[in-house]
Amino acid sequence: MIFSKKITDITYDDCMGFIALKVRESVNLDYKEDFSSSLPKTICAFANTYGGIVIIGVKDADGFPDQTSNGIKYVDGLSERVMRIVSDNIYPPVNPETAVCIKDDKCFVVIRIAEQIDTPYTIRHNRPYVRTGDVNTPDDLATLERVEWLKNRKQKAEILREKILESINARCRNNEKLNKLDIPFGVVSMSMGPLFPYSPLFKESEMPKVRERVWTQGYGVSFPDMIESLRTVQGGASYMDYRQETGDFKYLEINHYGYIFLKKDMGIQKLGENKAIQSQELPLNRIIMFMDLFARVGEKLCKAGGYTGAVRFIIKIDKILGITTIPCTPPGYHFYGSNKTSVDSSLEWEVVFKGEDFFDKDIVFEKILEVATSISYAFGFPEQREVLKKMMAEKGPFASDKTL
Repeated sequence: MIFSKKITDITYDDCMGFIALKVRESVNLDYKEDFSSSLPKTICAFANTYGGIVIIGVKDADGFPDQTSNGIKYVDGLSERVMRIVSDNIYPPVNPETAVCIKDDKCFVVIRIAEQIDTPYTIRHNRPYVRTGDVNTPDDLATLERVEWLKNRKQKAEILREKILESINARCRNNEKLNKLDIPFGVVSMSMGPLFPYSPLFKESEMPKVRERVWTQGYGVSFPDMIESLRTVQGGASYMDYRQETGDFKYLEINHYGYIFLKKDMGIQKLGENKAIQSQELPLNRIIMFMDLFARVGEKLCKAGGYTGAVRFIIKIDKILGITTIPCTPPGYHFYGSNKTSVDSSLEWEVVFKGEDFFDKDIVFEKILEVATSISYAFGFPEQREVLKKMMAEKGPFASDKTL
């Protein structure tokens, strides 16, 4: 799959296989029969939007790849030609990844452009283009409003992002208030979505069904679950699950801008006679298991919406001061080693995935492993990396879901 391989690993046969899939041009995909005068405009438009891929050597009909396409004639210097076109026509400089995929005397040229932050990018005569998703006018001149947004893209996108996340958090708090909930300890919140959002990735009406496109499994469970309990909310769909007999609480929301949010109690409370608290424990393997599943779903959500830009992942662990934490164990989950008492009230981690990271399974795995290792370290367990790596590799979502 063109979108799921390292640029250096894409082959001629991969391109032919992608043509056979009949994937239509979109906001992040463009076909070109050969090098053309429109190439700078397309690369500029991708840089100003969410990034994307250009495949040279593919004829198209109404945006669909012509099944007779078999590339262009191979000559030396095609990668250099791409870079020369970019450097001569686009400002500020853009550095796309390029692969020349050769078979005999034919080749495809695959150009991958990451989402850019230093927008607006323009071509000669100071003309900025954006990607529209319309096959008839895929690369269009940016409106004055869009140009103004591009000039202050980072600041405006950050404001929009915080507004989206605050709305989701407010709904979660309202659900807790309506149900008179007070989670005593071990509260974990996670959010994941575009680092710099601009416009919705989905229609609101699509949201109740999006779960079916991003569902994953690992560690013997599926996530997200409770599909029958989904309800629509402004800009998305959510569910809340509260088990009064055990005190278990979970709130999940998926938003049409490509954000997913989860708040869940991860602690285990044991009661004695007269419901007196005997112990309060926080198993770290439970946190890391849900974090691993959540990150996989967040990645799938952005891909399902055609988003190829940078993604931000945040995990917060609250109400943990004085709580006994239990280290992770190898697959089988038999606890070993000494438990520790948390000396922090709350902890937080943030990870930014570059758009191209999601094309490499190993990079995604390593970044999640890095957070998992840091979580264990923060709770007093510094030697957990290999244990976590084994657990995630053998039981996690990448073990059961081979697609990326």
